[in-house]
Amino acid sequence: MKKNIGTASVVQTPSHSLQAVRSDINDFLNQHYEQQRMRAGLLHADYGFLWDAIATQHRAGGKRFRPYLCLLAYEALGGTNYTSAVPIAAALELLHAAMLMHDDIIDRDFVRHNELNVAGTYQQHYGMLLTDENEVKHFANSAAILSGDLLLSDAYQLIIGSQIPAGQRLRAAELLGEAIYAVSAGELLDTEAALYPPDYADSLKIAELKTALYSCSIPLALGGMLAGANRETELALRQIGSGLGIAFQLADDLLGVFGSEQLTGKTVIGDLREGKRTYLLQRTLHLASPEQLTVLETIIGNSDCTEAMADEARAIMIACGAKAELEQLMRTYADTATKLVAELPVDAAAQARLTDFIDQAIWRTS
Repeated sequence: MKKNIGTASVVQTPSHSLQAVRSDINDFLNQHYEQQRMRAGLLHADYGFLWDAIATQHRAGGKRFRPYLCLLAYEALGGTNYTSAVPIAAALELLHAAMLMHDDIIDRDFVRHNELNVAGTYQQHYGMLLTDENEVKHFANSAAILSGDLLLSDAYQLIIGSQIPAGQRLRAAELLGEAIYAVSAGELLDTEAALYPPDYADSLKIAELKTALYSCSIPLALGGMLAGANRETELALRQIGSGLGIAFQLADDLLGVFGSEQLTGKTVIGDLREGKRTYLLQRTLHLASPEQLTVLETIIGNSDCTEAMADEARAIMIACGAKAELEQLMRTYADTATKLVAELPVDAAAQARLTDFIDQAIWRTS
């Protein structure tokens, strides 16, 4: 007999598709950015330029799946005022955008979605004013840091200015703060991992903190809270998000080596050149033969790694079984999340939407 968590009856509600949510979130944030750009321009034209750069990065791409998870949970659990929930979901996208801007600085990246990010835009801009390359990068990264800070502030402002009840606004702000606290821990651990031997980092813990909690667990819990779900249901949503989020990060690490640069919009050599302490790399180094390790030593962490060298590393990852092991772990996390979905007090259609999303998010190509 199926267990219904937190309620005696199954909720039946319509749901907006990912495409519809993406369109609504884009429209909402485009209007928000335009308002901020106009406000900034009244202070100074250079401040308006910063908001132009932020808006340009937003329009360059993005799946908007964090707002979608929030709104999916909201509607699945009986939420009917979609319009009032959109600003809260949009706050999650602002949080994500802020994290990307800061993460790109840490990773020394100036391109995202095949276009210049905020730091890249300012690197080009300051390149016309300065001749010292290090100074150009410093000032460009400074602008990107400020952009991320602004979006974190705006995420809270969207919650404060929303039309949901005061108690829910407070709880939403608490959940946003929890997400920022966790992702900062994950980012720090991920950054510091480069300072230690490859097997030192707890890559799955980093995936949980850096990705799963703020990208999946909090959005699902936030949507459930807005719909009036109790703590038992919120806990179930968090557990679903944890499995989904860790598997999503593992998939991201896989795409970082085996993906298509054209589809992902990111380099597929960068992780190898950096020697990024992913679960895939850790398992490769653990399973590889001494001969394979000798080859990998010339590739992993080599800033001059070529595509041919990357192909050698990929071949070793396949041959030693690391890639297959990673994919099996992804299946395990996905299966756990899917089984928990079956216990939620939602109708079959809502369960199907959640399980379909889990499958698509994990076994994606970009």
